[in-house]
Amino acid sequence: MKNILEINNNTTLLWENNQLFETLKTEKNEIWNIEEVKIMMMKLGINLWNNTFISKGRITSCNGLFVKFGWKWKDGVAKVSFNTTSPLFLEENNGEYTLTIQWNNFGLDYISPCLPNVQSKIFIPQFSWIRWVSLFGCQLVNEEQQCKFCASKPFDGPSYTLEEFMKEFEMINSQVSVPIQKVTVNAGSVISLPQRWYELMQPYIQYLQQKSVKEINLEIMPPYLDQDATIQMLLQMKSDWITSCQFNMEVWNWENRKKIMPYKGKIPIDTYLRIISLGSEVFGIGKVSSVVLAWLNSLENLQEASDQIMDNGWIPSIEIFRSLPNTLMENTVTTIDYKEINKLNTYIQSTLKKKYWDMIFDTFEGCLECSGCNILKPL
Repeated sequence: MKNILEINNNTTLLWENNQLFETLKTEKNEIWNIEEVKIMMMKLGINLWNNTFISKGRITSCNGLFVKFGWKWKDGVAKVSFNTTSPLFLEENNGEYTLTIQWNNFGLDYISPCLPNVQSKIFIPQFSWIRWVSLFGCQLVNEEQQCKFCASKPFDGPSYTLEEFMKEFEMINSQVSVPIQKVTVNAGSVISLPQRWYELMQPYIQYLQQKSVKEINLEIMPPYLDQDATIQMLLQMKSDWITSCQFNMEVWNWENRKKIMPYKGKIPIDTYLRIISLGSEVFGIGKVSSVVLAWLNSLENLQEASDQIMDNGWIPSIEIFRSLPNTLMENTVTTIDYKEINKLNTYIQSTLKKKYWDMIFDTFEGCLECSGCNILKPL
């Protein structure tokens, strides 16, 4: 792996991406499948000629745009970052969109941005009718212990009051034909609390339960509790109608974890694997997952992490590291072998099918079900 903490300026990034022009024009004519095209789009991001999409407020936590696209008569979805150094441009002409590379059509069957009918700063729409919520920043930023790839804001209490949360929920449901039934809840880490931040989120989650939301997916760090207290916390979460969880490791290699995530990286992998096992017992098959990031992990690390996660009853989600604006790694140049990542993903799919049959993919919730950032759900 290259130096993951190397910082390069935008001139270097632009030069590197210029070298991709001819390579991509040649490579895309090989036998690429739609998963490899999706990985490439997520890795490179897209360039825009104007700020149309930004002004419409479609930016997500990863500064991205949700798109539907086609490749060789197959349909796919992806969340792609805005990247001013990307060789891929999204162009619009009379309501029709084209992905170009060096002013040439890249060759997609079609591409179409997914824009929300109802604007909301709290309930951000994802694919599969999921709404994503982030209710406060991260205390690690306050403590100058932030993860170098994360753009979370500092913790300053809840970003929205419970009253504002309830009012926004009702406003959306009054204007859409399909009421909100699936919500993914995310927030920064509050490291001063043993349950990280669940006790702060509980009133919001209980409100969603009262409104008969069918799926509530929660992203959270492992709690700082003993095993008995951890089990009680998981059972309380289930009682509050949390139906699935994400405990995202992001980085598997011990040394890289400490470099990239000064605080979170000190949480032992065994702690994650232990709560994986406990969470799977509480929430059931396919309901507990963990993200591991390609490029921040070698292929060998990704393989080892995926096997360990599956052995403990969890679902591994291989996502693509993207250099985000306003982070300590925003100008980092990365290389990703699209075909090798896709081979690993195919291996994960095959392993899950052997353990749980094809039905496993129908149990997915939250980010796994949305699949904008991963390629785990078969297309």
